[in-house]
Amino acid sequence: KFLADVDADAYLSAHAKAADKAVLAILKLNQLSEDVAVVAVGGYGREQQFPYSDLDLLFLLPDGVRDKDLKTISDAIGNLWSLGLTVGYSVRSIEECLEQAEVDITAQTAMLESRLIAGNEELFKTYSETMEKNLNLKKFYRAKFIEQQQRHLKYHESSYALEPNIKEAPGGLRDLNILIWVLRAARLGNTWQEVFEKGLITRRECELLESVTKSLYRLRIHMHLLTNRHEDRLIFEIQEPLAKALGIVGTVGRRPSEVMMQHFYVNAKTIGQLNSIILQAIKERYSKEPEQTGEPICSGFVRQGDVLGLESPDVLVKNPERILEAFLIQERHPDIPMKSSRLYRALFEAHSLMNKEWAENPVNRQTFLKII
Repeated sequence: KFLADVDADAYLSAHAKAADKAVLAILKLNQLSEDVAVVAVGGYGREQQFPYSDLDLLFLLPDGVRDKDLKTISDAIGNLWSLGLTVGYSVRSIEECLEQAEVDITAQTAMLESRLIAGNEELFKTYSETMEKNLNLKKFYRAKFIEQQQRHLKYHESSYALEPNIKEAPGGLRDLNILIWVLRAARLGNTWQEVFEKGLITRRECELLESVTKSLYRLRIHMHLLTNRHEDRLIFEIQEPLAKALGIVGTVGRRPSEVMMQHFYVNAKTIGQLNSIILQAIKERYSKEPEQTGEPICSGFVRQGDVLGLESPDVLVKNPERILEAFLIQERHPDIPMKSSRLYRALFEAHSLMNKEWAENPVNRQTFLKII
C-alpha cells in the first residue's frame, strides 16, 4: 500500500499497529501476568515504526514481582526474537526507571514517548505521572543540546557527505526528533501544528517542518525496504534505485540520483536552520528578559550575554546591508557565539533580499571581505 500511495505517516502507524498485534499474541501465548505493564517506548511508542527499526519495549514491574513473571517476560522476549524482530527491551520498576532517567538522557528520552500496549493500566498511569513530575526541563534541554553538539561533531558538523546518514547527521531525522522531545518536555505540543498554535513557530516554519519531516520519512522507509535491513546511510548502491522508487526524474546532464541528493541537501540545510531557530526560541521563552532589553552593540543590534539579537524584527528588511554585518559582529566578538531566535528568523528569511543588486553593493562586498 505504501508503494502505491507513498503515505509515510499511514505506513508508520500501520506498521506500529502490526507490531502491537505480534506483541499481544506473544504475551497471550506466554500468559504474562496482568500485574505487569507492557509499554512501547521511543519511536515505537509514538507509533512511528520504520520497516527494520528496533521494537523498543519496557516491561514495567509492580512491587513484589514474582520470579515466575520475570521468567515469562524472558520467554516472551525470546519469542519476539524468534519472529525475526529486533527487540530493544528493559525490565524495570518505576523507581528503577527514575534512577535510569537520572543517569541516562537517552533512556529518559525514550521513556518520554511511552504508550501502554497491555497489562496494568494503573501502574502505567502512575509511571507516566511520576516521569512527568520528575522531568527537569532546564536540565533536559541542556542535555539534549549537548548531545546534539557531540553528534554533529562526530559527522564533522556537515550534512554534505557523499553517503550521508539521514538519521544521525546534521540536518537529519534526529535533529527533528530533538525538537519534538524538547517541545514535548516544555508542554508546547507534540506536532508541528500544535507548536504553531502555541505561537512558538510561524506558519511558514510549520509548513516547512511538515514538508521536510514527510520527505525524510518517505526516504527512510524506501531505504529500509530497498536494502531489506536497518540502513540509514544513503550509500551509492541505493541512490539510483531510491530515486527511481521516489519517482524522481533526471534533467539534462543530471541523473535522477543527483537530483534526489540535491533535494536531500536542501532539506538538511532547512532542518539545521529551523533546529537552531526553535531551540533558541524555547530557551528564550523560559528566560526572564525580552530581547529588546539587551545592551546595544551597534546600530540595529543588541547583545544579551552571549547572544546577539536585533532591536526589532524588521532591521534586515529595512537595511539589507545589515545581513552580513551580523556575521561580522560575531567574527569580531567571539564571546557572542549565539544568535537570538529573532535574528535567526530574520537571516532565514533574508535570502529573498540577497539579489544581484545586493551582491554588487560595495558596502556588502567590503563587509564580506572584512569577515574573510
